[in-house]
Amino acid sequence: MRESQAVLTNRLKSLVQEGVLTREDDGVGGIEYRLTDKGVALWPAVHALMNWGEAFYSPNGMKRVLRHDLDGGLLDHDGHCRDCGSAVPVPEIRIEPGPGFPPVIPPAV
Repeated sequence: MRESQAVLTNRLKSLVQEGVLTREDDGVGGIEYRLTDKGVALWPAVHALMNWGEAFYSPNGMKRVLRHDLDGGLLDHDGHCRDCGSAVPVPEIRIEPGPGFPPVIPPAV
């Protein structure tokens, strides 16, 4: 396992142990992590830190964008969908790479 995968695995295990995430088998050989109520309660702080980081440490644009999972609309900094105008609940938020996300460079073979 590459070092970055090991770090991610350890962090996910810690979040599961702390009750922030649950780990679920998706039924097709993959694993899905879902926020618990504790994780949902943490979301406003995480979202605020993401906005702060994007404003001060992302000169090439947003590293991640938040979308309303139901209609694909982008969310504003307050968590409202720009397409339908609703305040989007956490379970309906999808996070995707944004224009400032660094490109993934495959390892040299």
